[in-house]
Order: sequence, then structure tokens, then C-alpha cells
Amino acid sequence: MKKYYFIGFLLLIAGCALSSCRDQDEIYKEFITVGGKRYPQTTENASGKTGYYKAFLSWLKPIDPSITKTTIYWWEGAEKKSVTIEGSSYPFSKADTVGVYINNLDETDYTFYLYTEDSEGNHSVQRDVSVTVRGDIYVDSLTDRLIESTTVDSDGVCLITWGQKTSNLSCTEVKYKSTSGEQVVRTSASSSTTRITDYDFTAAEPFEYRSVFANDSWCEDFNKPWVQGTSFNK
Repeated sequence: MKKYYFIGFLLLIAGCALSSCRDQDEIYKEFITVGGKRYPQTTENASGKTGYYKAFLSWLKPIDPSITKTTIYWWEGAEKKSVTIEGSSYPFSKADTVGVYINNLDETDYTFYLYTEDSEGNHSVQRDVSVTVRGDIYVDSLTDRLIESTTVDSDGVCLITWGQKTSNLSCTEVKYKSTSGEQVVRTSASSSTTRITDYDFTAAEPFEYRSVFANDSWCEDFNKPWVQGTSFNK
């Protein structure tokens, strides 16, 4: 009986080894040669996020050791940007993600075309990433969080009470003149009040505020323009 257990154990190990080999074959199957031309590994898990007149593209660092760079094209190839790739990596980890910002874009839809290139100048097959780039038109469509009231208590503490949280609101910033100079405080979207303990009542300058918006599909926060509030008086 022990003999059969031992044989079964050996078969299990052999099966795992074969499975591992097949996994490796699957990993490297994209490094193909067709008609004498070699196609390096394409960009894996490529994705894009929108920013303010920019886009952020990311993908997994290639495991093909011959790849030296990734080139990104847009506007049907009229514009491009190259990213140098140093070394290869397997297995993948978060640190193996390659990322690049594409700046100075228009507020419109983009399709980016990604190609890897190896040390011999061979190019991979194309990978597409679509991103809707945001700008002033989109920022103008975002809704500020409104002020419900402003009060000053007997200890000179200024309190701003905010209205209902708006869509994608991350926080509200308040800029004011304190007894030690200009200050900016942030109030998270989950809080309904801003408390100021060092307002300069002598200068009595109006505070300013703006809403800051965030979303997982964005590569950065979007800020509304500063809006002038009121002065606090004891």
C-alpha cells in the first residue's frame, strides 16, 4: 500500500511540473515569429485615467527581456511619446507597473496605441487604450458644496456650516487670513462644518472657498475656482 502512495505522490509532482511548464509557455507565447518577423510581448493590463488636460497610462512591466521601450501614439499616429523600459520582471508586483503622463491634451476622447520595441527594432502588435480627457468644460459642470451658515461663538471661534455633499466631492478648502498669515484648511466631504480658531478679526478679510473632487477613474483631483465668502465679525 505504501508503494502505491509513493507512486501517486511522484505522479502529483510530475503533474505540477508539467503544469508549470505550460504556464511558462502561456506567458511567453506572445513572443512569436511570423514569416521571419519577431513580435515582442505586447503591453499587458494597459489602462488609462483622465486628468486635467492630461491622461495617465499604465501597464505591467514586460517579462520579455529583449524589450527596450514602449512607444505611445495618438491622433492617428501624428503624436507620440516613448518610455524606456529597463530590465524585465516575473512574477509581477505593484512595483512592476510602468506609468506615464501625456500632457497638454485637448478636452476630448482619445485612443492611445501602445507598441513595445525590442533591442533589434522589432515592434509588438498594437494595444489600444481609450481615455476621455477632462478640462474646463467638465470642471464647470461640477457642483460646489454650498454654505448654509457662518457663525462666531463667544470664544471667537468661526464656524462654517456646509450644505449637502455633491457628487464626487472629496473635500472643501477654505482660505483665510489668520493672526499669523494666510492659511488653507481642508474639510472632508464626510464633515459638515469647518472650524477656524485663529481668524484675524482686525483685518476682517473675507475668506475664500472651493470644492475639490476625486474619483478612482481620475489620475488627479479636480479643483473648482476659488469663491469669495464673507468676513467674520465678533
